[in-house]
Amino acid sequence: MKALDTNVLIRAIANDDPSESPKAQKLLNEPDQFFISDIVFCEVVWVLRGKTYRQSRVQVANVLNQILNTDSFVFKDKDLLRSALKAYASGEADFADHFIAADARQAGCASGLTYDHTLSHDDPFFNSLP
Repeated sequence: MKALDTNVLIRAIANDDPSESPKAQKLLNEPDQFFISDIVFCEVVWVLRGKTYRQSRVQVANVLNQILNTDSFVFKDKDLLRSALKAYASGEADFADHFIAADARQAGCASGLTYDHTLSHDDPFFNSLP
């Protein structure tokens, strides 16, 4: 198994680089398994939502679902990512924030603290600080 960096996934997804995109797509079509870390998963969202790609939450959620449903991709905790994705798809806060909440719940935390009012509105786990 090999670990993938964010840029490899983005090149394959966006198909926007005439040199790197075909290489990334060919690599991902090989019968190998590839590890995608939690940070890479979060970075994919950040890149796709950013200035260059400007994809909607719905588009990004669809991409994340496709990644999670790809048999050749391995994750540390697929259920944790699915939980964060579900909250992200129905909320307004960033994916990474929803991942932090899901991870903290799994770690046994009773609640979280944030200055992010969007997150505290999306997820009652987080209490908004004044």
